[in-house]
Amino acid sequence: MGEWIDRWLPLQDVGISTEENREYLIRRFIRPTWGDSELGSLSTEEITKWENELPARTGIGRRPARDARSLLGTILGDAAATKPPLIPYDPAIRPGNRGCCTGRRLARAPQRVWATPLQALLVAKRAALLTGRDEDFTTVVTIAYTGLRWGETIGLECEYAHPEEIHAEWQLRELRSAFHRLPPKDDSYHGRYEPGPGRPARLVIVDATVWPGTLIAMWPPAQPGATQYAPPRGRGIQAVPEDTPLPCWLPAKNGLTPHGLRHSHKTWMAEDGIPEILAEQRLRHEVPGMRGLYAHASDRMRDDLKAALQARWNDSLRERATIHPHSPVPLLDELLAPHRQTARRTTHRHGESPGTAHQHREAGEDDLPNSSQPARKPRPKITGEAIRKSI
Repeated sequence: MGEWIDRWLPLQDVGISTEENREYLIRRFIRPTWGDSELGSLSTEEITKWENELPARTGIGRRPARDARSLLGTILGDAAATKPPLIPYDPAIRPGNRGCCTGRRLARAPQRVWATPLQALLVAKRAALLTGRDEDFTTVVTIAYTGLRWGETIGLECEYAHPEEIHAEWQLRELRSAFHRLPPKDDSYHGRYEPGPGRPARLVIVDATVWPGTLIAMWPPAQPGATQYAPPRGRGIQAVPEDTPLPCWLPAKNGLTPHGLRHSHKTWMAEDGIPEILAEQRLRHEVPGMRGLYAHASDRMRDDLKAALQARWNDSLRERATIHPHSPVPLLDELLAPHRQTARRTTHRHGESPGTAHQHREAGEDDLPNSSQPARKPRPKITGEAIRKSI
């Protein structure tokens, strides 16, 4: 089997990401079990047992186990199809309509988390706060309002970005610690939430002496049931003085990923009644059948889409300004300027005095909930000494 894999791999004409994935499955699962076996000795019963035991033995999910068997089937299928054939048939082929049907739907992948326009705006602001770069604010907003994939966004070149449209001609993929300039996924060129299992997200720990806080480190949360929590220490980890006030920023949208913003964009278009043909073209998807053959995206459809997205963008800025009229991110602070008067009038209607609003502007942002202070509550001007006393 190992000798046939060595002959088979150089004959494959696949993309670099597929090549990387295949080499991983072969190295991690196929070679350790079958590398020294004779090709003709493999049986369907042994392969099925191997696939079923992989998750418990290696700690992977059902999907990687299925992928490993599918790749093994491709390798053995080519061995059976070569001239002269090395084996009489492919033993890794799954028999059809076999096995227990109950519970198969429970193994489906969890649905993606999606964000509202305000949540997307807050995530973009967080990114800029963490890096100190307005470009990262623009990157997150671009993904949310265009539906570009992450690789297409970081691979976007200036010559393909126009005032009226963006052409996704390339994507950047990081493989083996190097970036590769590749065509878009699947050659897609274009001018109920159920959280999945996984490791808990690390907390964003900040020094709250100056609001909304200065980034210190990314720490894992305390284990459930632990009576004491000691911050991690070691080489490369910044030491924090004992008297430093340490709140943590809670997620603007728990579980949201860059690809989740793409799902958000599709959800927004569905809510705004954008025709399917334009919505799918915007995501670089093909509409199957006659629906894709006879329907065409018109200029009127595009104008309606731009108007709907512009309205969502303006609404998100207004909502953000009601939380607080200023932002430590310079670009966002400039965008909030036209909405500050409206935000003040809204604040006054809810019973706050002008002096309280003035204190909020001096204190800083009010959209960063943390472990030491409740979110969206009026508070006096914050000083380092006051925070130390409260904590």
